Formats: sequence, C-alpha cells, structure tokens
Amino acid sequence: MEYTRLNVLNQRSFLDDLNNKDSVAQVASMINASSKNRSQRRKLEKTLNKVEKIQAKCAQYAKDKADKELEIRADESFMYVFACVGLTLNEDYHWTEDPDQDHGQLTSFFERVTKKMEKYTSQDMGTQDLIDLLDERTGIQLIATRK
Repeated sequence: MEYTRLNVLNQRSFLDDLNNKDSVAQVASMINASSKNRSQRRKLEKTLNKVEKIQAKCAQYAKDKADKELEIRADESFMYVFACVGLTLNEDYHWTEDPDQDHGQLTSFFERVTKKMEKYTSQDMGTQDLIDLLDERTGIQLIATRK
C-alpha cells in the first residue's frame, strides 16, 4: 500500500498535507489493517497523538515567529516614517536641534507625536478612526497607493 508523504520541507504547507482527507483515510486504513490486536492499535494511537501534539507545537512556534517578524517590520516601517518626517522638517522647514539644549524642535515634535499616538491608542482608536478624524477636522483625506 502506498501512503501520501508528509514532507515538511516541501513548498506546500505541512498542515495542508496533514489535513488532507486522503491522508486521514490512509491512517485509518493503517489502523484497521495492521492492528491485529489491541496493543498494536494502542501503540499506533499513541504515535498519532504524538504527531498531533508536535503539529500543535509547530503551529504555535510558526505563529510566534511570524508575530515577531511582523513586529520587527512594523518597527522598521515606523522608524522609516519618523525619519522621513524629521528630514522633511529639517530640510524643507529648517527645523534644527540645538546642542546646548535638551529639547530641540525635532525632539519636541517627535515627543508630541508619540504622546498623541499613546492617547489615541488608549482610546482604542484604530487607523481608520484616525484617518476619519483627520478628514473631519482638516479636510485632508489619506489614501493608500497600492502598486
């Protein structure tokens, strides 16, 4: 009897293979065909339970790793936006930092933006809520450009 191979290194998702109906039917037939006695069936059931636990741990690890990667990318994107805003204020509006003072114009601006973000986050306002609020107060509509 030929069984479907579960290849975790394949481009296809391991979970798709594992949840494949043919694979489930083949495992069921393995249990029925090869298990002549109760001890063989129990041994096979224990092995299958181990596979399910490993699958759950792998899925959780993959989710945690994806969340961490998303957090890193979001931080990098956020820093990119702040750098562009800071450079625009410096180059186009000639905002400067005074080395003799603890607070310059740019530092003060970034602190104010950070406080506003914390304020709106504490009010559970999402991105779309803030876009709508900006439109309502200023008439500026922010629109994402997708390529």
